[in-house]
Amino acid sequence: MKFKSWANKGLPPLIVAVSAAVALISTGVANAATASAPEHSLAAQIAAAGQTPAGVQVRTQLGIVMSDPALPAAAAALLQSDGPGGLNDLTLFQQDLLKALIIETSDPTLISAELTGSPLTPSQRLEARQLQSELLKNPAIDTLIKAGKQLRDSSSQLSSAIGTVTAGTGVIYSTLTPPPTAGRGGSLALDAVISDVAALRMSSAFSGLALQMEPLFQDPAFPQLLEDQLPLSVASFLPVQDMISLLISHDRDPQLTDIAKAAMEILGGLAGIGAAILLLPEEITTAIFAGTLLAIFAAESAVVIGIIDLGQALDCDHDGDPFDPADVPGQEC
Repeated sequence: MKFKSWANKGLPPLIVAVSAAVALISTGVANAATASAPEHSLAAQIAAAGQTPAGVQVRTQLGIVMSDPALPAAAAALLQSDGPGGLNDLTLFQQDLLKALIIETSDPTLISAELTGSPLTPSQRLEARQLQSELLKNPAIDTLIKAGKQLRDSSSQLSSAIGTVTAGTGVIYSTLTPPPTAGRGGSLALDAVISDVAALRMSSAFSGLALQMEPLFQDPAFPQLLEDQLPLSVASFLPVQDMISLLISHDRDPQLTDIAKAAMEILGGLAGIGAAILLLPEEITTAIFAGTLLAIFAAESAVVIGIIDLGQALDCDHDGDPFDPADVPGQEC
């Protein structure tokens, strides 16, 4: 069963996905002997979870994160602080990943429209194709695609990655905002991005969607479902440390400051989300639709790890509280 790509909308794709999910589930119940393979039934359940009020709200909130002008501004600030005399030492891969994020957010409304299923205008459809072409020329995206293929070919590594994502999405945070980074290796723009991400991750909608997704992650068919996904969706399950440490030919070992490293984890995770959405194929099966939702879920977990790492880097009195707003030189330290 296939339906049109999000970038070429007839009917809103979220409605189409609901119909596809319901049809697949009904077929499985009525015709058990000829039902789709188990992973297809699981894909339908995941797609259906994405259409619940919680799923719709999570995608809407993610659209807010991805369309905030602070996002490309934070990426540009980190790029500008790199190099001789700068604060950071970004690898070529990390530089290209930040450039990919800037490309992805060049039209603040595009990814938001893709996420919510809003019909694209003719100019947006043309721009979506142009962005796809630019992203496919970006060495960092090519590296992520290769890394996704390697991860899905390793059952043990994939199983470990699934476990990490599952554990991360089940955590409930009372707060998720570290002290300001501006003037301490970050930027005002990065602080705004963190605020957006924290609002999404701590929302009741995310908690509700996580509750629906938990048993699906634990389904015996889940690893096989993930192995059948597009490489960029699988790459979203890479441990965040591995993702930012990916190297390309003639690159150098990363020597980032703790704050810059955490910022790279946050922005790199969001770049992965943008690429997974914008590089969807022309025709999307129900399984691929589900895989994109999984990529969003996994990448959000990776971004939160980056925020936690950032809080620890800013914990100047080392009291173990990464989200103490008083962790600022001159106050606690």
